[in-house]
Amino acid sequence: MSNKVSFTIQFKDKFSATAKKLNRSLDTAKRKTDKLNKSISGKLTGGFNSLNKEAVRAAKGIAIFATAWKTITAGAGFQDAIAELQAITGTEGAALKKMTEDILISSKKYGISQDLVAQAFTQVASAKSELLDTEGGVATVTNQALLLSKAAGIELPDAIRASVGALNQWGLGADQAGRFVNVLAAGAKVGASTVGDTALALKNAGSVAAQFGVSFEEANAMIQVLAKNEIKGAEAGTALRGTLSKLEKFMGGRFAPSRVGMIKSLEMLEKLGLSNAQVIKEFGLENLRSVLVLRRNIPLVKEWTDEISGTDQALVQATLRMDTFNTKVSILGTRIKGMAIKAFGAIEPMLNNLIDSINVLLNLLDGVGAAFSYLDGKKFSEVSFAGFKDAFSSAFSNNEKTADTANKAQSPTFSMFPQTAPVPQSGAVSGSIVVEAMEGMKVKSTKMNSDTNWLNIGLNAAYGN
Repeated sequence: MSNKVSFTIQFKDKFSATAKKLNRSLDTAKRKTDKLNKSISGKLTGGFNSLNKEAVRAAKGIAIFATAWKTITAGAGFQDAIAELQAITGTEGAALKKMTEDILISSKKYGISQDLVAQAFTQVASAKSELLDTEGGVATVTNQALLLSKAAGIELPDAIRASVGALNQWGLGADQAGRFVNVLAAGAKVGASTVGDTALALKNAGSVAAQFGVSFEEANAMIQVLAKNEIKGAEAGTALRGTLSKLEKFMGGRFAPSRVGMIKSLEMLEKLGLSNAQVIKEFGLENLRSVLVLRRNIPLVKEWTDEISGTDQALVQATLRMDTFNTKVSILGTRIKGMAIKAFGAIEPMLNNLIDSINVLLNLLDGVGAAFSYLDGKKFSEVSFAGFKDAFSSAFSNNEKTADTANKAQSPTFSMFPQTAPVPQSGAVSGSIVVEAMEGMKVKSTKMNSDTNWLNIGLNAAYGN
């Protein structure tokens, strides 16, 4: 019995000891597993963090490049527009600088691209060149065209044709641009002819109306009355021109608008009480409709003439049309672009020097190409490596002297690479320098008799030894 008890106790002790070892092993394995998990997790987290950092750096780099590229393209595009303005108008120096500043201000004010505003200045100056003789004349008329474009909701070129064309027809200058623009805008509001249709009508009738002493306001009022009766655009202009021409000669000139005034002429014609047949006889069938419309709408012509005179309707309409989210976004965009244009102006000298430096390198490469062309057809054994190397050294030395001379002749400019001279305009650096240097060399032929010598020459050429 005692033996059984002793065996049982020993068995339990051994089992407990084994169980404890097993537990310790499991604990150790768990600690190692936890440590391994932490290690793997840390490495993965570090890897992802590293990838995130690289991604952020890449995104920043892309953003910086995109911003720089937009700055360059914005500035270069505006520079092209200014160059066109200068070429067409002949403006330069302080006058060109002032005009450029006016363009930037107008662009920011109306939310229209600087390039388009510069083109508008060019179009106005081209259409009415005498404005260049008056300080600020081009800017004044262009700004009124910009205002009309916004007020009437029409394209800028159409606004320029309408306003500048009318000024030319009546022979007036920049001081009347505001008046004409307001009349066009007010006319479109009170009548049935849009600014575009009115411009088409004035194209056909404006010069005749001005010649016969008809005011711009009266001409617009009559065009609006005709449009109300479905005679619009170019058709209205042709009809008005024919009516005015006939009226000027009617009854020996007694009814001539140039003599008695436009409204008085119509009133006299109305009192005469001509029948349709008589109107056709005196004014022609083609002018029958316009004569009848104007004759029976004299009160409306007078009313609208007064209503569209002395207003600021263009400004009122433009203010209303520009009070929108889209316009505010456009203005913000032009302001940002304006900053980019100014930034381009600051870095342009640096960019020009960079381009000059690249051109120097390309010219040197042209020289290398010319040198190899010179060697074409010759046996390599006829030119020593030392002589070949001296040829290039001579070419590079001559290039540096030529470029340095050209650099001294130019006015100093900021450069990223102050040690690099701009490329001479004459293109003095060329392959001919290398060719001439090689022509001047008196190289003795060295005959290569073994593959080993040819290999050595190749290695020397490759490593510059």
